[in-house]
Amino acid sequence: MLSVGTLVLAWELYARISRISPTTLPAPSRVLAQAIQQRQALFDNTVPTISATLAGFACSLAVAFILSVLIDFFKPLRRALFPVFIISQTLPLVAIA
Repeated sequence: MLSVGTLVLAWELYARISRISPTTLPAPSRVLAQAIQQRQALFDNTVPTISATLAGFACSLAVAFILSVLIDFFKPLRRALFPVFIISQTLPLVAIA
C-alpha cells in the first residue's frame, strides 16, 4: 500500500512540475476530480462492462473445457494441438495480445 501511495504521489508531483500537457499526463487529482464529476456515466457503464467481461470469461471457460475433453479423448487431436499449446506458453502475453 505504501508503494502504491508513493507511486501516486510521484505521479502527482511529476504531472504538476513537468511541462507535459495535462491532456497527455493528467495528475491523479485531476483524474479523480473528473471521475467524481462524471460519476453517473461511470456508474451507468459499469454494469454493461462487467456483464461483457463475465460473458467473455464464460465463453473462454466453455471453449477451454470442450477442448480439454476433446484432447483427452482423441489422441490425434492431442498430437496436433499439444505442440501449439506448449509453444503458446513460451510466448509473452503481450506478444499474443
